[in-house]
Amino acid sequence: MANPNQPWGPSDPAQGGGYPPQGGGYPPQQQAPGYPPQQQAPGYPPQQQAPGYPPQQQAPGYPQRALMGGGYEFDENANSIIGSAGTWTNVLGVVCILQAANSAAGSQHSYLGAAVNVAVGVLLVLAGVAFRNVVTTQGNDIAHLMTALSKLGTVLLIRIICLCLAAVFIVIAVLGVMAVGAAVSR
Repeated sequence: MANPNQPWGPSDPAQGGGYPPQGGGYPPQQQAPGYPPQQQAPGYPPQQQAPGYPPQQQAPGYPQRALMGGGYEFDENANSIIGSAGTWTNVLGVVCILQAANSAAGSQHSYLGAAVNVAVGVLLVLAGVAFRNVVTTQGNDIAHLMTALSKLGTVLLIRIICLCLAAVFIVIAVLGVMAVGAAVSR
């Protein structure tokens, strides 16, 4: 039963209640002078509105995107930059893995360093693959980009932890040498 004191209508959705249609939102996007008109990405059907939902509008100042399914596509210039980042990320990942093999098989057998380098190398290769997927696939550029950035964030976290641990060990070693030097000079 509807309560006339409730401006949003009856609270029972089965009776057609809920919130009334709201106006407002973002105004239609206008084309900036001197720029070509924005078009739907090639190979994608026109954007369809899901039945039963109010029409969605694009926020001003943001590139055109597919509102259903998130099918954003970068342009050729952005694809070139992202593809280059993917290539060099893959190269660095392979170099880290080769460095790990060298340190494990070398004369000093640094297994901890090798394990860190393998982990970093594998994460870099996975990030590079995700960057390359942005360029080579269609429809999920943002998802692939977020995967690549997540992997890179993990690589940076591993490196920061290793640097902090190395700094702690260096401070401990310097204090140990100073203590031994003070004991010997007595």
